[in-house]
Amino acid sequence: MLFRRLGKKGESEIIDPADTYIFYGVWLLILLVVVGFIVALAGLKMENEVKTFEPESELVVQKLLYSRYGISYLGSGQPGRLYPGVIDLSKFDSKFLLKNLYGLGDGDTHLSMMVELFLDGEDKLHVLYLNEKWYERWLSFVKFDNVNGKVINSIEGKGGKDGKILKMKVPVIKENGEKTFGLLVVKVIISR
Repeated sequence: MLFRRLGKKGESEIIDPADTYIFYGVWLLILLVVVGFIVALAGLKMENEVKTFEPESELVVQKLLYSRYGISYLGSGQPGRLYPGVIDLSKFDSKFLLKNLYGLGDGDTHLSMMVELFLDGEDKLHVLYLNEKWYERWLSFVKFDNVNGKVINSIEGKGGKDGKILKMKVPVIKENGEKTFGLLVVKVIISR
């Protein structure tokens, strides 16, 4: 069938219907591609979540072990000289830790930590906590494998908890000045 349409100056023109179908078919195809692209973009789940657990837990452990205000030994011969990584047993106390680790008070509901120190040749276990109340609550969400040093179970998603365990052999200075070695086990739990 032929269509009539007015051209310039009102002249009539006869158009082949096949040309019209091709023209509208191309426009329909372009429209479908654009709509499909928009639907694909809307269907994509773009996550803007920044994973901060690893650097944050590493930072708190580094602050604990190597900071002047952590549990590192400050030399008696040269006042103020810091021996990073050498544990001062007289500073191994939860109250000292709460007072000196900046920004990590007992009311912090984001991070909790338990530090255990096993001294060579002693049966006594030295333990200190940062936010003990929250550590005990969150321990049911995160299970630590003490043998392999891994986190067995961690709840995913918002409101979940992430855990990290770190073991290291460290030199220790006792209260009487005696030097020994010990195994330091740090368990960190951070709320997402």
